[in-house]
Amino acid sequence: MPTFRSDSSASTNLTVEFTQIGRGDHTAQYRCDWRVTTGSATANGKSPNNYRDLYLYWDTGVELAKHRIKSTEDAWHSNSTYSGSFDFQVGSNVIASNDPGSFGAYIRTNATGTQSCIWTQYCTNFSIAYGEYWSKASAPYNLSLGPNPFENTVNFSWKPATAGVNNAILEYRLSIKIDETEQQVYAGKATSYAMNASGIARGKRLRANVIAITQRGDNPAHGWSNTIMRNNVPNTPTSPTLERTSYIPGETIRVHFANTGDPNGNLAGFEAATDVNTQVVGSNASASATYVDVDTTGWEQGIKRKFRVRGYDALGARGNWSNYTAEVTLNTAPLPPSIEYPVKGSTVYNRRPRVLLKAAQTNDGPKHILCVGEKSTQLDGPSFSCGINDNLQGGQQVIYRPEQAQTVGSVTVQAKMDDSFLASDVLSQNFQIAELSFTDADLSLPGMKIKAVHITELQSAVNILREAYGLEAVNFSSVLAGSTKIGNLAVITELQQGLQEVMERINGWDDGKFGLSISWISPAASGDGADRLKLRQAIEQLRAAVAEV
Repeated sequence: MPTFRSDSSASTNLTVEFTQIGRGDHTAQYRCDWRVTTGSATANGKSPNNYRDLYLYWDTGVELAKHRIKSTEDAWHSNSTYSGSFDFQVGSNVIASNDPGSFGAYIRTNATGTQSCIWTQYCTNFSIAYGEYWSKASAPYNLSLGPNPFENTVNFSWKPATAGVNNAILEYRLSIKIDETEQQVYAGKATSYAMNASGIARGKRLRANVIAITQRGDNPAHGWSNTIMRNNVPNTPTSPTLERTSYIPGETIRVHFANTGDPNGNLAGFEAATDVNTQVVGSNASASATYVDVDTTGWEQGIKRKFRVRGYDALGARGNWSNYTAEVTLNTAPLPPSIEYPVKGSTVYNRRPRVLLKAAQTNDGPKHILCVGEKSTQLDGPSFSCGINDNLQGGQQVIYRPEQAQTVGSVTVQAKMDDSFLASDVLSQNFQIAELSFTDADLSLPGMKIKAVHITELQSAVNILREAYGLEAVNFSSVLAGSTKIGNLAVITELQQGLQEVMERINGWDDGKFGLSISWISPAASGDGADRLKLRQAIEQLRAAVAEV
């Protein structure tokens, strides 16, 4: 605060004080407060000669400001104090830097002549300071956030704020509002940020603001952005169904469902899992899908599974699983059965022969049915009769008889296993049905005698049947016409035993549904031969048994 005093005894004093009130780019604004104190002998009346202007000069002599402190209409009295103020600006000719500094100046109260103070005193130079110039920073702009809707991450980015003069950008502070609750989520110098949003409840809405923190603390803000929403998961599909409940490994299982859409409209597709775990076993990348296909290649046969489906959206959000479908059995085609007897190419005499079969080993869950059909030259194609036993165990033995008498000649029997869904390969086996003819068809006629041919015909027929049912041929006793005693009991019992073994094979094959039971006639020996009636009856019984087997 420079003070200037006159040399006179009147002791008139001038005091000035400079205050910087503004700072610009190479400019400064000041307020000058002045005060004049008059002495006892000082008085200035109302006269044009008594006005006073206060001049401020740069020490180079350039005028910086001029202000009238006493007008011609004012009178200054002795021993009084007069004061006032005025503003002025100093330009770039004086202030060459935006840094702080000072410049030299002096004051005088006349415009020309020597430097003088109030009236007579020379006014010495003094210094006026100016501070550092800084300007406000501009706010960050173009704040963007997304995606909308968002799932687990929200990406923020903005254009940087522009620093002011001597006012650097220190950092950015990013805040969000959810339900009007504000929280800061980022502070740093980057102009982008990826926020983990997994903790935000679905359906909640979010907006953001970014502030530039500056050196001078003006901290310009972007302002609150538009609103985005946390993604809702797709709706749960309903009514999952299957086209059937048994499949073969490698087949495609199609799971149908009702597509109930997505609340955000960004549904991307559907996926399926089983009741074992949540591993995805099939998918359909279509927002309009109503089914998912499941490829069962490599799946284990016999397993049972239920299926469920759920939707997923473009952001990867998964909806809730649907209810389960009905249970599916992953089936395999049954193994073919075996036709054991009559053996291939053999001969039988019964026009409704007993076919001995063995069910295949069960290889998965569904119960197996053995299906058999006979084919002769009179039949056009196979005709299967299923359900011989609809509750078969693996390897179970069953007997099949054609419902109708077959024609003499070659007969083909076909068999397959069926599990109600799938069938095995068809197994075919052919054998012959021969016409059974005996010499002297009726031995009961009076005078009929037993001949060797009656025995040899039976021996041949029994061995033919034994071959058909997998038994070795019997080495029967030799019977020669004219030299063999036909009444020998051993000749008859050999035939009975040879045929009995065939019957026992048939009887022991299954539960006896087609069993054979004969009480053999035993002709008693009497002298050189057996009783002739008993013998004829035994031969007739053997002939009937051969035809029945």
